[in-house]
Amino acid sequence: MTLCFEREIVMSILEKCKECLQKGQIYELQAGVKVYKIEKGSTTSEYALVQKGILDDGYVLADSWEECGSHFATYQKGNELLYIALWERSGKLQVISDRNERLVALDGKNRAALADKCICSPLLTQVRMMYYAVNCGMSYIIRLTDGRFVIIDGGDGEYEESEHLLELLKEQNVLEGKPQVAAWFFTHPHDDHVLLFHDIMKNHRDELQIESLVYSWASPEYGVQDWVSVLHNEVVAKYCQDMTVIQPHTGQRLIYPGVTFSVLYVHEDMCPEYISFLNDTSLVMRMDVDAEEEEKTEKRRVMFFGDALQTTADVLCAQYEPGILQCEMMQVAHHGFGGGSPELYRMVDPEVVLWPLPDYCYLLVCDQRSNSVIVQSEKAETVYMGGSQEVTIDLWQSVLPSDKPYEPYEKAVSGDVLYEENFGKDRIFDLHWSCIYTATPDYAAAKIALENGECHLESQNKLAMIVLMEPGMFCAAQKWTVALKGRANAVEEAFLTWNYVYPEAFKAEEALPLPMIDGEEFDFQVSVDCDAGKAILTNNGNIVQEFSFPVEWKKGLYFVIKNGDITMKHIRVVKD
Repeated sequence: MTLCFEREIVMSILEKCKECLQKGQIYELQAGVKVYKIEKGSTTSEYALVQKGILDDGYVLADSWEECGSHFATYQKGNELLYIALWERSGKLQVISDRNERLVALDGKNRAALADKCICSPLLTQVRMMYYAVNCGMSYIIRLTDGRFVIIDGGDGEYEESEHLLELLKEQNVLEGKPQVAAWFFTHPHDDHVLLFHDIMKNHRDELQIESLVYSWASPEYGVQDWVSVLHNEVVAKYCQDMTVIQPHTGQRLIYPGVTFSVLYVHEDMCPEYISFLNDTSLVMRMDVDAEEEEKTEKRRVMFFGDALQTTADVLCAQYEPGILQCEMMQVAHHGFGGGSPELYRMVDPEVVLWPLPDYCYLLVCDQRSNSVIVQSEKAETVYMGGSQEVTIDLWQSVLPSDKPYEPYEKAVSGDVLYEENFGKDRIFDLHWSCIYTATPDYAAAKIALENGECHLESQNKLAMIVLMEPGMFCAAQKWTVALKGRANAVEEAFLTWNYVYPEAFKAEEALPLPMIDGEEFDFQVSVDCDAGKAILTNNGNIVQEFSFPVEWKKGLYFVIKNGDITMKHIRVVKD
């Protein structure tokens, strides 16, 4: 059986496939992109038939791969590309036609050339985020073996986050001149994933060289829209004329020196269903790392989910066998806020967990259905949080396990300083403490400014919370003392609390007030015995109050001000 191409010469290849196979539908996704789909019941013989028809129509095979019952191929003719996929698990067959796409290093000759360019080990960095005004956002840097970089998302761009990302690129750069970015991937158009890129384009455009941008936004007919996607398109049009824009499709491989990105899901996989949540338009891809030595055949694999929710997880589980999803490392979907699914995480079964979330949120989300699979897994021995734990992993070296995301505090002994800040920094990013973002109406992130070794905090009409001790510090310190020095410029209310998973969920009677007098210096010291549920507050050496609290209060220490204008000079936390 062969596809019948004798009819109108203008008939598209997708229409020819549909006519010959006598099933399936064609959908117009966006300008220049169409998809032909058979939702179930497709066979490998039909997949082969479609391939033959495409070749007969003058297309040339650019790339193909198959794994665990999933089959993918890419064909090219002139400026048109075809992406074919068959999933034996679900019986779904899909052909996507794209006139706007660009290929990236696919053929065997290119692969060999890429291998010859190895001048350094590949690195993966989970970039530390500030999480001041938002409690989500993610940023990953991959250094390729030819010295260039791949970046995934970037974050909200708060305060000096953009400058910090550029500093990391320059520190890891082994090439002459400015860092070279082979590709900047964007999983989906939410502000906490792309605004940092916008800031860099507007303010630091000349500090790095970017070759391509990789992203795919859903068309209005098939997915909810967000203001960020419009803004992103404007930024790209204004600042990125010299960059190649690549629209990824499921089954496509983007191959770079040392690593290969295999696209496992884009929003097109949902068509014709309308996607109600922008998170479910997230690009999902697996990164395979080439072995250091040619004779080693095992590859390390990292799964990136973006903000994929349950709907995306269901599609992935329905289409793929566990073997294609299993990875040594995994980025937690949607920062752990209801992303992924228990079945999906069991199929990935990671050893190393990359969790793009502020540390204070960990206890908030670790017991959620999907996340509990990771937390309870004996295999997932290493967890890296995206707040205080910036981590760079040499992808040719082993990752040392740590049982908890708060490993730095596990070895603390009496007298050890758990945290200290003198505010002698030039940038707010360099402070190792953070505000707490909350969507509740009574709270807002404090405005922060650094000057002459002092930190100015301002909160108008609302409560602002500052993290003094991450929840995990309590795993190491049942007895501790915190010292706070500064000046109260104008304060309506100030207090400490160390209570629940939700830091803002305290009751008034559960807070320890800090008596501040406008215009005067304060020197508070709070000695806490968590096992006994006792705390003693002193100011300038004088006992102000003895305070009792339930012993289960072991969820972090927070400094709260309301309608306040405070100058902080010193913070110190010591294990007793």
